[in-house]
Amino acid sequence: MKKYLLIILILFSTYSSYSQIVTDTVAKITVISGSSVNFNFSSYTKLRDGISVPYSNGWTTLEISFRKREVNNGTSPSTVNYTDLPWGLYVRSTTADVQNDNGGAGIELNRIVIQTVGSSIGWQEIGINDKKIAEQTTLPTSKRIRIAYKCGVSPKPSVMGKPPGYYFTDLIFTLKKN
Repeated sequence: MKKYLLIILILFSTYSSYSQIVTDTVAKITVISGSSVNFNFSSYTKLRDGISVPYSNGWTTLEISFRKREVNNGTSPSTVNYTDLPWGLYVRSTTADVQNDNGGAGIELNRIVIQTVGSSIGWQEIGINDKKIAEQTTLPTSKRIRIAYKCGVSPKPSVMGKPPGYYFTDLIFTLKKN
């Protein structure tokens, strides 16, 4: 009788540890529009004064969403909204400068600045390393973020001396837990 009781206790102990709920958080960034930033310096005025791409035109819009996934007993996951995760949104360029479509010299990345609507973080220079452009301590299930850009706009140096043309760079947005 003691042998059977011991086997039952071992099986129950194994079953209990297997039935624990495992949770993990899934964060997702969806680019709604504008993952590639372009500036068309087609006139003397644009070369001298720079180009601003305001929030209002919705060039770059991101949707950030969080989900909390729970798995119980190895069955299918059930998904629950997750709303309390401090996070930061970071951006970096894929190239060392802003490329020129005619193969000429590019524009230095530090002449481009970026800002998100409603962020307490001011204008940030774009570079090849991650720069924080937004942060929040809590988040609704999903949130849309609009981004504005400036290139060659004061107080940054103008792009005078660069050939007119179409300049572009691809950006990588990363969401990191704070």
